[in-house]
Amino acid sequence: ALVQRYIPRLAIPPPTHTHTSPPPHTRTSPQVFQSKTRTPPPKKQTKVESEPAHIVKVSTRKLEEQIEAHEKRIKEIDLEMLDPKVYADGLRMKELQEERAKVVGELTPLEAEWLRRACSD
Repeated sequence: ALVQRYIPRLAIPPPTHTHTSPPPHTRTSPQVFQSKTRTPPPKKQTKVESEPAHIVKVSTRKLEEQIEAHEKRIKEIDLEMLDPKVYADGLRMKELQEERAKVVGELTPLEAEWLRRACSD
């Protein structure tokens, strides 16, 4: 109540028009927003073998060594990414993230093959 006494009321004029749509010169027709070129439908993905042939031919011992090497590299990357200097370097972080994703992508079929062998024994 005290504040209202010391602050003068602003006189806000009423709107000069009652029409709510934009002026005619700013209206656009729907055709403006339609794309002139058609995007091709997404390509169908072909069925890919779950395990590459070279993994199936590897001995179990060699397979386990590869899995351990990949897991070790993932841990190294994770530790490097925890370093504040590396974290502050955006380019280096992006490189490490991409490398980590690549290593994880390589590790997944190795682990699947190891699991397949473990379950079939």
